[in-house]
Amino acid sequence: MISVTDAMSIAVERVAQESEQRTRSLDLSDLGLESLPETLFGLLHLRRLELGTSDPRDEHSGPNRIDAQA
Repeated sequence: MISVTDAMSIAVERVAQESEQRTRSLDLSDLGLESLPETLFGLLHLRRLELGTSDPRDEHSGPNRIDAQA
């Protein structure tokens, strides 16, 4: 399982990639996030955001645990 710090680093990297590539889709599934990166909210072009679990059998990842974020 990846650490929360590593998970956030991966998420920030994916957000930066989407900011450049502008595919309108971003997958942050299975990172074990406890919050969303602030940079995500700058992706105004985004139309699809995946936060679920893609493979529940994957032992190296975990479900996101985001309850609410102000």
